[in-house]
Amino acid sequence: MQTQRCLWPLVGLLACSISAEDYSAQRAAAECTLYEQCGLLSAFEESYDVCLATLQAQESAWVESADCGYSGGAARQCVGELEDASCDALRDAALEDLSPCVMVCAGS
Repeated sequence: MQTQRCLWPLVGLLACSISAEDYSAQRAAAECTLYEQCGLLSAFEESYDVCLATLQAQESAWVESADCGYSGGAARQCVGELEDASCDALRDAALEDLSPCVMVCAGS
């Protein structure tokens, strides 16, 4: 599932953001697709559906927590970067402990 890219940054934040309700599903789909392409579904019983359910539940809990100052713009960037990521980029990010998604709950 590809998300729409923000083509007109001056149109406004709504065109360039993902709602908190949609973020969990879109991030889980992008992340599980990447894991599947890279042969990394072993933590999810080798199942895309298990991956999707697990990650969507985790992301929903995180976004709904009191500590999350949700940013729809950061969420859009997070999902876009996951959709564009390669297996090498995934491994490099894991080694460097970096994530394109850390700013999603860093504030609006």
